[in-house]
Amino acid sequence: MESLVATVRSLYQTTQTETQKPLNHQEILNTFNTNSTFQNETADNLLNNLIPSFPIPEFSLANIIILNNILNKVMTKARNLNEIEAVSNLNGINEQKLISELEKCLKESDPKQIDYSGDMFADLCHFYTNKLIQLNQAKKGLLTMHECVKKLQYDSYSDKYNTNQLTTVHSDLLKLSLSSKNFTIGQKIMSNEILDIKKTASSTFDSKFYLSYFYYCGCISSSLKNFEDSLFYFEQVLNVPANALSQIMIDSYKKFILISLIYKGKLLGLPKFTSRKVITQIKPMCSVYHDLASAFMDFELEKLNSLCHKYQEMFERDKNSGLIKQLQNAFYKLNIQKLTKTFITLSLTDIAAKTRLNSTSQAEELILNMIRDGEIFATINQKDCMVSFHDNPEKYDNPNLMNKLTGEMFECIDLENSMKKMENEIITHPHYIQKCQTNVGTGIDEIDQLLQ
Repeated sequence: MESLVATVRSLYQTTQTETQKPLNHQEILNTFNTNSTFQNETADNLLNNLIPSFPIPEFSLANIIILNNILNKVMTKARNLNEIEAVSNLNGINEQKLISELEKCLKESDPKQIDYSGDMFADLCHFYTNKLIQLNQAKKGLLTMHECVKKLQYDSYSDKYNTNQLTTVHSDLLKLSLSSKNFTIGQKIMSNEILDIKKTASSTFDSKFYLSYFYYCGCISSSLKNFEDSLFYFEQVLNVPANALSQIMIDSYKKFILISLIYKGKLLGLPKFTSRKVITQIKPMCSVYHDLASAFMDFELEKLNSLCHKYQEMFERDKNSGLIKQLQNAFYKLNIQKLTKTFITLSLTDIAAKTRLNSTSQAEELILNMIRDGEIFATINQKDCMVSFHDNPEKYDNPNLMNKLTGEMFECIDLENSMKKMENEIITHPHYIQKCQTNVGTGIDEIDQLLQ
């Protein structure tokens, strides 16, 4: 093992003495991969004896390689285990020490060496995230994972950080945020527009991470009752071109159905550009949710409650029991909103009867909540128990509204500028120009064919 340490250290020293020479990451990786002692050493010995020989951040790449080797040795490889179960039982290793070394590596590693590591650094992040969730310590990893996202957004070629770039670790941060119910950092990441995907010659970007990012964004938005945003995020998952469904797409569609009913009072259709294969395959797999939607839109309370009770275990398994409760509550709200279009005044007794609420006190409480949330405009006369419905008092002439409108206009301007920049990058890209020249006179002019 001493010879391995000496060889790797000499590679780093060569880079330091020849300042113009970049770090030969491939040679360092090959040195570890071809060393039989390193490959056959136990995980515990690597953790206790080899890692201390390579202090961070100077030897970040070496640390990342060693920790990946350790994880490959100790993780359970059974096929039927999910991500959390796979990290629950680590064989022949001190878990606390491993997590401590992982955290140190993730926090202190040099972004330039991380850029050389390919997918290995991201794999450490995935393991760290799943392990903390398994230990019910998700909150502990939020700041660490936020730092990891920024480090992975570093581009060694331009020596800049691209905050509009999606990495494979974004979904890990949002998973921790959702698991800990601490959404501050998650919202901060979600506020950055995604204009690019992190891909390098030494790394890959599995579609699973793209789908997971938008799925978790939708879950966080729905938890915060930002239903319009959550519908947008779940729609992004469903709009990904695909020949076969993934479980993430199915889960997204189930939540999309429930939230569209809660927020819009009806089942929204998917955009025209959604893959026909996705639409035809996904609907039969969510038939219970479509039955719920039919009962809700037909105002069949008994059928709705019957379905909610009958499939309660399935909704809990899908982690949609909270949305189901909100759906049942939304049924009554939708009925009250219908009454505002028909009546000017109505007694609480009549409202309870028409909306099938159990009592006038329940009707009063629901109406007060809807007034507070701005869902209806009404006043309640406590003396004679009468409700008066009003039109929206907003005159759209206050400074706050103008400031909001101005802000949205500037967002549209920024979006237009970003699209122009992306278009310019595409039309000046060598691959695009080459494709254009190749296809001259062939009649092929669609941009997706040119970019194949």
